[in-house]
Amino acid sequence: MPGYLGNKFGMIVHHLAVMVPKCKIYDIKKEDSVYFVPDIIDQARKEGFVPCKYCVDKLPKLGMKVLKINGTML
Repeated sequence: MPGYLGNKFGMIVHHLAVMVPKCKIYDIKKEDSVYFVPDIIDQARKEGFVPCKYCVDKLPKLGMKVLKINGTML
């Protein structure tokens, strides 16, 4: 399962499986990158990251199934 990439500079987290050009993840500097392991969005939110409006917020609208285990979105 593809994971989430956080940008510490803008505090935005992206979903690598559904990223789009507007996400501009290729502009994220290596020192500003953080990968979430396990790759759950809840951990990113706990660390103060905001979901990207182009990829993370669009998951259900893209017809992708969001897996939840014990109330945690994966």
